[in-house]
Amino acid sequence: MVGLRVVENAESLTRYIEALYWCVTTLTTVGYGDVTPSTNGEMIYAMLLMVLGVGVYGYVIGNVAGLLSNLNPARVRHRELVERVTAFMRYRQVPAELQRRILDYYEYMWEMRLGDDEMAAVSQLPPTLRTQVSLFLNREIIEKEPLFREASDEMIEAIALEMNPQIFMLGDFIVRAGEPGESMYFISRGTVDLVSPDESSIYGTLTSGDFFGEIALLLNQPRTASVRAVDYCDVYSLSRSAFNEILSRHPEAADHIREIAAARQEKDESRASTKNAEDTSSN
Repeated sequence: MVGLRVVENAESLTRYIEALYWCVTTLTTVGYGDVTPSTNGEMIYAMLLMVLGVGVYGYVIGNVAGLLSNLNPARVRHRELVERVTAFMRYRQVPAELQRRILDYYEYMWEMRLGDDEMAAVSQLPPTLRTQVSLFLNREIIEKEPLFREASDEMIEAIALEMNPQIFMLGDFIVRAGEPGESMYFISRGTVDLVSPDESSIYGTLTSGDFFGEIALLLNQPRTASVRAVDYCDVYSLSRSAFNEILSRHPEAADHIREIAAARQEKDESRASTKNAEDTSSN
């Protein structure tokens, strides 16, 4: 009787071990195979090897994945920055719409510039290389501006070094009518609308390679129109203080530039008056 109970207990233990063995085999995706353990000791040994194998496999895959992700350090830095910003916005309960705009901005920064600060990258270069890079990036767009077509190479270099990149999102007002003109802008990428002071009319549209804000900058007058971004816009700004410093070093170009600006102002004022008259008559 006792011997029969021992045999039954041994058979029960074997069934439990076989069930556990099947579970471990399935979970570790080892497969069933043609050669299988037959005794309890063999099954326990096989299970230990399978669990150990899964651990080693996971460790190797994890390290390889980490190695591959670190091959692109710019992406890693960008992801860490976005995670910090996201955590901050959640902690401060920033409105959902504003959160979306901020995350869209960072995504655009990654797609267009790989998450790197353009000015920070250029500022690390020695002066000669910094000048050459600035000229490569900005010379074409500067020379499209009629004010600078007759400028010397030295003046073009000075302007290129003082231009600062900025990004504006859809619907952002880059400048508003009535504001003092502290900078002029060169559009590197994107589209903007020239909007009337009351925002009821669009005077025109500017796109890549165009510029605006030079009249208010040069003649020290308030802005005559607002400028609104139609989509994501990459622009370069040139401040009044930097431009005046450049003109002081190149007096031969200063009078010519101011004459062109004054003539352009007259033309713009005439066009705006005509536009307003047309709008009034149509109403």
